Amino acid sequence: MKKAAPKEFQGRSEAHREAAQLYAQLFLSYIQREHSTQAKPPELGASGRFDQLCAAVNSHLARPWTVRLLAQEMRVSPPHLYDLTRQYLGTSPMKLVARLRMDHAQELLVMGQASVAEVANRVGYQDEFAFSVAFRRHSGVPPGRYRSSR
Repeated sequence: MKKAAPKEFQGRSEAHREAAQLYAQLFLSYIQREHSTQAKPPELGASGRFDQLCAAVNSHLARPWTVRLLAQEMRVSPPHLYDLTRQYLGTSPMKLVARLRMDHAQELLVMGQASVAEVANRVGYQDEFAFSVAFRRHSGVPPGRYRSSR
């Protein structure tokens, strides 16, 4: 006596059912093989490592970041970090930090809740004037004008 086909296969030819079962077995074999060969977690590629680095910097923007601290965060030497950021991002490590700080400062200014001095402090500048100069260099306008134009 022949076993009834599952509901998904009703109305399909026998050849179609056999092919679907072979694909399912092949897929299951592939999943099992991949699962068994991954005894340790896969290495992150450069983009994943930079995502982690940016997340660390973004979560601690006020920290006095240096190339040495960034390299430690990424678990590479400072010269290697410099080479990696040049190769993958086209910039230096500290310019990356400055960009992340300025991007966050723009968000804070648009929300309009904090003063320019507070925004400067939150993104790692103790001096409001130094922040204003850096912000103007980044966005082309002073922080106050940026806030009022949005």
